[in-house]
Parts: sequence; C-alpha cells; structure tokens
Amino acid sequence: MGAAGALAPAVPPPIGIDIASVTRLRDAVERNPRLARRAYTDAEIRDCQRAPRRWASRWAAKEAVRKLAGTGGLGPRRSPLPAFREVEVAYDDHGAPWIRLLRGPAPAVSISHEGDLVVAVAVAGSPDPLDRPPVLPPHPDLRLPPRSPDANKGDFGTVAVLAGAHGFSGAAYLAGMGAARGGAGRIRLCVPLSLFPIVAVKCTEVMAHGLPDDDEAGVIGPHALEVLRRDHLPAADVLVVGPGLGRAGITERAVK
Repeated sequence: MGAAGALAPAVPPPIGIDIASVTRLRDAVERNPRLARRAYTDAEIRDCQRAPRRWASRWAAKEAVRKLAGTGGLGPRRSPLPAFREVEVAYDDHGAPWIRLLRGPAPAVSISHEGDLVVAVAVAGSPDPLDRPPVLPPHPDLRLPPRSPDANKGDFGTVAVLAGAHGFSGAAYLAGMGAARGGAGRIRLCVPLSLFPIVAVKCTEVMAHGLPDDDEAGVIGPHALEVLRRDHLPAADVLVVGPGLGRAGITERAVK
C-alpha cells in the first residue's frame, strides 16, 4: 500500500493518574477540618463522613482529573487548573464513580483500592451521566441487601458447585454463573477434569477447578469426591450439587 493509503497510527486518549493513601488522607482531614472544606463539596463531605475511605478515593480522582486537564485532555489547556472543589466525584446506584465538573466536559474515571492505597485514572471522552441509558429496576423481591463500600468478595461467602459431565458443560457454567449473580463472593466450580478446559475458557468471574475423571472421561466418581472433600469443601459455606452431572451409576453413588 502506498503512503497515501497507509493508515495513521491510532493515538491513545490522554489520561490522568494519581495515587493516594487512605490513612494519610483520613488523618489529614481529622487534623485539619478546613482541608475538607477547601477540597471537597458539601455533598462529598457528607458521603466521606459516612465512608472515610472515600476521602482518599476522591482526592486521587480529583488529582487525576486535574492532571488530565493539564495535558489538554479536557480541551484547550486550562490555566489555572480546575480547583479541587470544581471537580466533584459522585457514585451511581451501582457504586460506580463518575465526575461532575463545574466548567467543561467531564471525563470518565476509574478508582481501584489495594490495601492502604487508592489509584484513580481519568480518561477524556466520558458522556454526561445524565445521558446514560436508564437501568431497568430489578424485581423488588430480587434485591440484594446493601453492601458496604469497604467490603470485598471474601465478605459474601464461598459457594462450591459440583456440576457437569461429558456433553453437559453448559449446565456447569450456568450453575456457577447463577451463584455469582446471586451475590456469592467466591465460586469454586468443580467439574470433571476433561471438562475443565471448556469451562475455564468461559469463566472469568468464577474459579473453575478440574476434579479427577474416574472410570471414563467426563464422569464424577469417588476419586473426584475425595479431592472435593479435601480441597474445596473446607472453604465453602454452601455446596451446590447436580446440574449436568449425568446419570452414570458411579456418579449416582458418589452423590449419595
């Protein structure tokens, strides 16, 4: 292809990134309440008093947005940069953060926690949150109880799922994902070893484990049961047995 027809290399969008300490920000605000009034909006202060971890989350997000503005990622480079109170960090009903700017277009933001550290990344080009498509409300009988913003997956139980046989890998996958969508924190999806590559490729939220095949490939029997009891049941709060296990005699005896 000649130079006239060559494709221009893709230009990555500008980003801003910042890291903050949960302990340092919480202690700083406690020592100096004026810091909160200078850096946070009234709505942010009320939310951070309820969830102190968010002092650092918001600080990192605000700094990331300011750095993005400094690169020209929010349009022409602004001087001076937006003040901290001009960058408001809010959370939607699902706990996802988004940015409201006093002036100019708002970027997208992602916030991650690891121990005492918070990392925030701001990327240009986020749509206005008011333009987001509405989310259909779930049936009132299917609502999960509220979860703390400081919670992690270990707080919501472990489900072990014994499922699947030759020709029935889909049943195992659906059972594992059903446990995940039902709110379980960790899911150990235990399948015959010959099914493991199939199930592992499909699962991203669920931990797939292969149990030893017995007399024939793709069948659960006493050897699989031994590994299940030793490696998976001690860590499980709930055991699900049955979806797609088949009706081989060796499997029926193991289940009983």
